[in-house]
Amino acid sequence: MYYRITAVDSWFFRDSAPYDAGVNTNGKSLFPPFPSVYAGALRSCATPISRSAGKNTFSRRLKIGWSGVIADGHFLFPLPLDLSIHSTSNTRASEMRLGEAKGSSFPLKYFLEADKQEQDKGKPPHIYGGAFLENTSMDAYINAEDKRYPYQALGDYFTEETRVGIRLDPSLGRAVEGQMYQQTFVYPRREGRSCSLALEATGIDVPQGSTVRLGGEGKLGVIECVSNAPKIPDAPVMNGEKYFKLYLATPAIFEKGWLPGWIHTENMTGTFTHKKRRVRVKLVSAAVGNHVPVGGFGSVGIGQKSDGNYGQKPYPKELRYAVPGGSVYFFELLEGSMADVIRLFHQKCISDYRETLGFRYETRDRLRYCSRGFGYSLVGKVSKNQGGILYVH
Repeated sequence: MYYRITAVDSWFFRDSAPYDAGVNTNGKSLFPPFPSVYAGALRSCATPISRSAGKNTFSRRLKIGWSGVIADGHFLFPLPLDLSIHSTSNTRASEMRLGEAKGSSFPLKYFLEADKQEQDKGKPPHIYGGAFLENTSMDAYINAEDKRYPYQALGDYFTEETRVGIRLDPSLGRAVEGQMYQQTFVYPRREGRSCSLALEATGIDVPQGSTVRLGGEGKLGVIECVSNAPKIPDAPVMNGEKYFKLYLATPAIFEKGWLPGWIHTENMTGTFTHKKRRVRVKLVSAAVGNHVPVGGFGSVGIGQKSDGNYGQKPYPKELRYAVPGGSVYFFELLEGSMADVIRLFHQKCISDYRETLGFRYETRDRLRYCSRGFGYSLVGKVSKNQGGILYVH
């Protein structure tokens, strides 16, 4: 089930950078927020679970898949990092090619490089709000249908609002001298354009048109089921291919930093299993963005209360570094089939971290995939243009 959350007021989603007197006094909202925002938001508006459910609580039932933005009727996906933008005069991102990483400190066999013509254009331009692909362009991308793909600047769909605040002394009821701060809020709407948050969630019931509170400041939004939702791209048809790529549509928290925990650092190979399916792969290249710190607050069960309901206690989450959305990993299939690759990875949340359990948990079927929307992945083809060197070797 896909839901749309439309802003009632300006929104503010903090990153993990603290306010420091004289150093960092400006907090700028993230947009879209991390997937972890939605669990708390949905808890505040979902239909209560009956007492007879026992330990089958909200936390166990809720499954969050893709999350992001819906704008002008299209889902938007972070620009894949194996595409490059070198000019804002042409609103198309160009596919980069794989080349041998001999003589460099790059930890993988191949790295990505732009065409010489693109490199000569100089430093990539800043795209306000970040560059995103519509779902139709994303479908073309994972099917490797072209060398260039049209992108959208997310900043075209929202406005920013700056506010200045002061710290108050609760005991005296007055301002604390010299402690001012600035916040930049996001209002996802511009003239002639529509923009809302969107997510995929199952396991719970949310009344249509419910009011929902988002983020630490509890800013308001209205949540609705999207009856005619745009389509998340289906898996490409892959018959006999030896190579594939994994695109991350949402940030992923991996045990080994930029590497998934199931990949061995010695030889960059790994085995991924779930139920009766198993593949063994080798990581040959990657396009990974700068890490993003993920923190915030969560809730943990405290057992059954006197009224028969199961209580929840809020707690601050550990700060973790995540691989950003848009990161792309290139794999060689060593054992298994492409059908297994698609069933194991496509439209699955492959982040390693589990709330309250960390990285050390039994690989039970229920815990094999992340239920909070981190690491939502899509399987894509490696085109002959991009991966030509792979097929030569």
